[in-house]
Amino acid sequence: MPNDTENWVERPLTMHEGRPLYPAALCPACRQVRPTHLFRRYLTPSEARAHGYSGHRRVEVETAKCKDCNFKRGKPLDRLTNVELRKQAQLGDINVFVAETIIKRREQAARREMAAGARKAHEGRIMRLWEALLSHLDAEVQGVYQQQKYARRSKREAEVNAAVIDFCTTYLAVLRKLRSAFYVNKRRAQQKPEHAASDWHAYITPDERTVAMNAWHAIPYAVREQMRPPVIATTHTTTPETNSGYE
Repeated sequence: MPNDTENWVERPLTMHEGRPLYPAALCPACRQVRPTHLFRRYLTPSEARAHGYSGHRRVEVETAKCKDCNFKRGKPLDRLTNVELRKQAQLGDINVFVAETIIKRREQAARREMAAGARKAHEGRIMRLWEALLSHLDAEVQGVYQQQKYARRSKREAEVNAAVIDFCTTYLAVLRKLRSAFYVNKRRAQQKPEHAASDWHAYITPDERTVAMNAWHAIPYAVREQMRPPVIATTHTTTPETNSGYE
């Protein structure tokens, strides 16, 4: 008889005159002749105490079905609740250290999940604030772009159209630079905007405001009266350096 009993299950039993060459039994479930060591299992400590044993040592008993067909007791440890884990640890079915390790790992995962959810919600609120600023800024960009488009097709004097186009180009450069800064702050979602969405122009630096206003005043007054004035011309904001949208 071979000494390696693990290979007995992998290959079919060798029969001689209708009888196996080593101890075997017939499983009533799968109807196969299996080695007798497959018809044994160990009792849990609680089951051992129920059978009159102390429960401090492992007790092996014989079963009617083979190991593969025998009823699988309980659920995997990762599917047990914390209450079930502590109960089985008290009964001695599982090691106390293993149960506490699983419970501690679950609590740490729950805390990480809660922190990630709170961080995501906070970033979402910040992103929505920056999106509101971008919405107001985009409306101004679209208006200036339409003025520039109209000036290039207008039949007015060339000098007038050149002044309008020069203002639109200068002002659009300021707005697009500011929009890029807003997009960066939106993606980072680390700091809330210091101004309301309607006060997006407060992020324009004084130097940029001066350059844009000089280009605006270079347009003849009669033409400016017919144009939609830029937001910086209708608002007066003393913008400190800390209010700039650039980093």
